[in-house]
Amino acid sequence: MEFTLKDQIFNFFVFLFFGVILSIFLDLLKILEFAIIGRNEVTDHNIRDILFFIISSLFSYLLILALNNGEISAYIFFAEFFGYLVWHNTLSKKFVKFLEMTVQKFKKPVLYIIKFLEKKAKILSLLFKNKIKKVYKRAYNTKFNFSYLKNFFRKNQKSLNKNLNN
Repeated sequence: MEFTLKDQIFNFFVFLFFGVILSIFLDLLKILEFAIIGRNEVTDHNIRDILFFIISSLFSYLLILALNNGEISAYIFFAEFFGYLVWHNTLSKKFVKFLEMTVQKFKKPVLYIIKFLEKKAKILSLLFKNKIKKVYKRAYNTKFNFSYLKNFFRKNQKSLNKNLNN
């Protein structure tokens, strides 16, 4: 299928915007890593990078498939890379600092709520611990009587054969 210049320019700007979105997604992954692990610890960022590249390549492929009928052109990759560079060199640092401050403000209250809920869950588990053990032991120790099932099928097989022959 032939693409007109108008289609190619439209695709270029879509992929330029998509590059910005991918850069924002990478910043969000950095913030998520910061919230979970912290900034002062020496960590290996390979997992974050692998996750980012798997997700970004999947969505890039799906977007290429949707807009360009799966036809890969060099301008698509240039547009994505240029979109990434535009975001990374302009607003990325301010965005990351803003999100880090937001995470710092909400980290203590969220951790307090999690610890509170964890204490309540421990209390509930202690209350129901014995009852859960009893139910588990009954379910685990129950043996099925196969001889009863075998006799049931023998009795019903005779009546089934009579009905089939009639």
